[in-house]
Amino acid sequence: MEPSRGAAGGARRWGEAETEGDAAEEGRRAEDGGEVSLREWLDRPGRAVEAAECLHVFRQVAEAVAVAHAPGVVVGSARPSCFVVSPPFARVAFIESAFGSDASGSCSGSDADPDASPPRRGDGAGRGEERAGKSFPLKSVLAMELNWYTSPEEADDSAATFASDVYRLGVLLFELFCTFETMEDKMRAMATANLRHRVLPPQLLLKWPKEASFCQLLMHPVPETRPKMSYMKSHIASRDFEGIVQVWDVTRSQVFVEMREHE
Repeated sequence: MEPSRGAAGGARRWGEAETEGDAAEEGRRAEDGGEVSLREWLDRPGRAVEAAECLHVFRQVAEAVAVAHAPGVVVGSARPSCFVVSPPFARVAFIESAFGSDASGSCSGSDADPDASPPRRGDGAGRGEERAGKSFPLKSVLAMELNWYTSPEEADDSAATFASDVYRLGVLLFELFCTFETMEDKMRAMATANLRHRVLPPQLLLKWPKEASFCQLLMHPVPETRPKMSYMKSHIASRDFEGIVQVWDVTRSQVFVEMREHE
């Protein structure tokens, strides 16, 4: 994951623009290669799914999560509003204040390898948060994002774990490959979906069945059933999502058989 340019100025969060002029300027920045939040990048109107680009974004986030997990850090905030994207090559970077926590809950972004997943100082994003209370749409979107990216175990008041980060990757993969014409359409669709029970919009299942299967594996309601980052890291680049699901299911079945034999 590459460092973000313009770290001092920061990127504006999705929906931060306060006037039509600001919104137009924000759209021009995205088109001209300016840095934007991953939330804004995902929700831009009429976004077409380009499989290679979506996989590239997903792989960068997954690799950053894997780097954090290696020394024992639970990221906890692997949500689109906590990343920025730099076109034209869709380079993804963490906002520094959002990166990671250890078992004690303290900020531990410095524990990860800075060359593998350099954090980004989110000064501009912080200003967006200050204005969130004045902008109901932004506040609503961020509240819904937090709900979408909260794993079933966290919803039951358990602490975030490595498996919780894997769940969040499943939600991110879903958002990458499931697009809507407007934010209103997305809100309506998400109101009928049930991510924690892996009830996904039918358009994802029809257009991207392999990716949908992988989403459902990552978002399994039982944390122990989700694949480990160490397992996924070597397979994500191939985009053989169907193969990953099949191999993981076989591996889990073999483990369960061995456990029963030793009981």
